Amino acid sequence: MDKKEIENLRESSTVELKKCPDKLPASIWKTYSAFANSEGGDIYLGVEERKRAKNFISGISNPQSVLQAFTATVNNSLKVSRNVLNSQDIELAEIDDKTIMHIHVRGANLREQPVYLNNNPFLSYKRLGDSDCLMSLDEVLSLMNDSMPFSRDQEANRVGVVFADLSKITLKKYREDFAGQNPNDPLINADDETFFTRVGALIKNEHGTIPTNAGVLCFGKLEDILKIYPRYSLDFQVRDFGAVKWNSRIVTDDGSFAGNIFDFFNLVIAQLRTLLPSPFYVENNADMGKTKVFLTVREAFINALFNADYSLPNAVRIIFDYRRIVIYNSGSMRIDLPLALAGRHSNPRNTLISSLFRRLRLGDKAGSGIPTMFANMKDLNMMTPSYTDDRSKLSTTVRINFLKAVDQPTQEIYDFLCLHDHGLSTKDLSDELGFTRYRISESLSKLRQTELVVDNGKVTKGKLFSAR
Repeated sequence: MDKKEIENLRESSTVELKKCPDKLPASIWKTYSAFANSEGGDIYLGVEERKRAKNFISGISNPQSVLQAFTATVNNSLKVSRNVLNSQDIELAEIDDKTIMHIHVRGANLREQPVYLNNNPFLSYKRLGDSDCLMSLDEVLSLMNDSMPFSRDQEANRVGVVFADLSKITLKKYREDFAGQNPNDPLINADDETFFTRVGALIKNEHGTIPTNAGVLCFGKLEDILKIYPRYSLDFQVRDFGAVKWNSRIVTDDGSFAGNIFDFFNLVIAQLRTLLPSPFYVENNADMGKTKVFLTVREAFINALFNADYSLPNAVRIIFDYRRIVIYNSGSMRIDLPLALAGRHSNPRNTLISSLFRRLRLGDKAGSGIPTMFANMKDLNMMTPSYTDDRSKLSTTVRINFLKAVDQPTQEIYDFLCLHDHGLSTKDLSDELGFTRYRISESLSKLRQTELVVDNGKVTKGKLFSAR
């Protein structure tokens, strides 16, 4: 470790500095849990942060004793639920005859989370800025559901919903679409109970043939869905760009439809077919512009339905404002974003819901959907979609802007701003991305002209820019 580097470290979402004169600080375990439940991070013991000066390297008087105490506790399952470290993640270093300890904590994967303390899952922490914050009940339960070897939508419902309670109109529509996409499938001629059992909407157990959670979500009525997922909500809004108030809206409790996922999908798709832009793009002597935009948006919409955590509020929320569409879903991404962008990786949160849609040729099990979205927008010379995976808020957002493509640095700056709700200065952007201040200012000027980026209005130093 380099002395200058240590002296200039600043506490952040991934860095924690702690005094450690002679024994392990008790607060280290909150930080350990928070880093493991977030994006990971680095803890430095024996280093004291100085806000307006170089950090003070105070050192550890008995480093071997501190190391042994840390190692013993991190491997004690009654104190820490999981050890996410390996031998290379802990390092002792000498700086000016003082010993400090560096601990690299990797972010645990979804099967390992939450990482909690004192044998109590509700003592799980997350990292917000440079603070360790106790997770909410919702967040802990969501992570616990994700850690299960099967998805919750595969379970038989436990609230007494029976096949007769499902929406007959929705079931009929699904069968019609299935027949259209699979004209030679022998299931077309099966009776309803057989058909919906085979596709996964029903399950046979000791209580008879009853709907799965996926069956209720996709084909049920709102009052029954809410018995299983009390805060279930789907929302589609059409607004003028930059407006807060919507012009038109489809929401699960508006009474215009049964309130289930399949009805919502079809109603929104019908509107999007007329609302989406029609850029000109010729392929095989046909104008494929509107088709490519539609397929891109539909794929993002389907991904949100497949990956939403329906136990959390605002499971899927879509804002269309003519210049772009923003699609939110509750729950963080189950595959790291770089892997999702590379394709060939698929791990939906709701495996049975995804199966029901794929039987209608909607969605791609091969994991090629997101790369295809990016390829479509590139073909149309439009901006690249921007994905935000916010593990601290347990949410995923994709922004699809129907605007002309920008150069790569400008796209990177926009994508990075999308990750930071509080905004960033030109210095922040330059430090994080490595571009010169001039390059940053040039790109921000372009983005402000499109109104995708706004600033906080300060004319003196400290101006912050944020994505809309």
